[in-house]
Amino acid sequence: MRKAKEFAKMDINELELKLKELKNTYSKEYVKSKIGSKTEKSLSLRNLKKDIARVLTYINAKAKADAAKSKIKQKSNAVTKPSKEKKKGEK
Repeated sequence: MRKAKEFAKMDINELELKLKELKNTYSKEYVKSKIGSKTEKSLSLRNLKKDIARVLTYINAKAKADAAKSKIKQKSNAVTKPSKEKKKGEK
């Protein structure tokens, strides 16, 4: 099981790669448990599920933060842009 701080340091691309890796590992462990072979740790499936949930949580949080930043940038750009329209009587 990984610590949440490790996931917090990763960017979205790294988190997506980690998610893919965790899901792949989970599916392999799940198949092993259904076949009947013993897994190395009895709680490995539970821990993998929790890690997958943690990664998804960080992906969603970072996506929302990026969306909020871009929304703020759009608003600030709209406010700071001078208008190009000329008033009547100006050349």
